[in-house]
Amino acid sequence: MCVGHLTDRLTDEEAVLVPGSSIWVAWPAVAGAVCYWQWRRRASWPRMLAALALATYGWWVCSVAFFPFPLPSTSAVERAGGLGLHYVNLVPIRELVRHLPRLPWQQVVRQFGGNVLLFVPFTLAGPIFWPRLRSWRWPLVAGLGGSVTIEALQLVLSLVAGYPYRQTDIDDVIVNTCGAFLGYAAFFAVRAAVGRVRRRARYPDGQSETV
Repeated sequence: MCVGHLTDRLTDEEAVLVPGSSIWVAWPAVAGAVCYWQWRRRASWPRMLAALALATYGWWVCSVAFFPFPLPSTSAVERAGGLGLHYVNLVPIRELVRHLPRLPWQQVVRQFGGNVLLFVPFTLAGPIFWPRLRSWRWPLVAGLGGSVTIEALQLVLSLVAGYPYRQTDIDDVIVNTCGAFLGYAAFFAVRAAVGRVRRRARYPDGQSETV
């Protein structure tokens, strides 16, 4: 999720930046709700801890996807010139081709790699603890659905605020979804590796199960 142009150009005198750490004030209530929900479902301790860990990670994703949120002065908003369609990219790959060659490799790794890995914890750990999430629909829901939701909310917040604090980009949706399927593939790779280790431990002499 690319940082919008207005946030990049604002100075300390023009805006107050609301940090992502501000939403962690509500985290104890969220954690309590997750634990209570798992307790009502009589989940095992490993599943309860996994749900709490994924919820914590999801909360962190919110803190970086929607924050820092600028509260600029009227002059800064006017200088931004309104939202404009140039803050919304619906042409796949166009912005990647345009900007990646110009960026330092450190920024490419941080931004592109971060988008690839954003949903990997959900699609890698989710199927481990919840077998119902082993369908191919899970990475589609987590990656595509989650990314579209984030981009849509960023656009809505920009519309409500009256200035483009983040850029809505279809490329982020594509990269996030590919990363979600990468985590899903990693789950099957890990499961296959664990299965081989267990078979070797059970049959150390190379005997087959049918012998």
